[in-house]
Amino acid sequence: MADPLSIAASIAGLLSLGMRMGVTLNEFITSAKSAPASIRAISDELDTLTRVLTYIQEVITNDNGSKVVDAGLLSAALSGCMKSFQELESHVSALRTQLQSKIMRKAWAQILWSAKEKEIALMVRRLGEHKGTLGIALQLKSLYVATLTPFSSFF
Repeated sequence: MADPLSIAASIAGLLSLGMRMGVTLNEFITSAKSAPASIRAISDELDTLTRVLTYIQEVITNDNGSKVVDAGLLSAALSGCMKSFQELESHVSALRTQLQSKIMRKAWAQILWSAKEKEIALMVRRLGEHKGTLGIALQLKSLYVATLTPFSSFF
């Protein structure tokens, strides 16, 4: 079972990679006149997953030793996230290379990206699944905290 420090470090790595990919995707979206919908979908999914990861990092950091969030569950979900992020990064790094090249290559990058639509759609789905698993872990933490709070304190 992973300790909170290892989980926080994993989240920090994911946040860094996610933000770097997000910047590249947003550059492409703003530079291309008609960016493929899959790029926008991945950008949106990365953005929301990054927000969830940031929140989980705060929960882990401020857990006060309650260990309510199952470290094994988080570790498995984060491992899956990392695998998906690395797979996506291979596509985004190719896009980044194209963006740094001539304008003619930007159009070619869009064509190449569009050719991988099915693969990209699968990645978007996987990122959503990871986000869902991490969200459930957070809901478990919230439920536990709610059970510790006296009902009268809500009024």
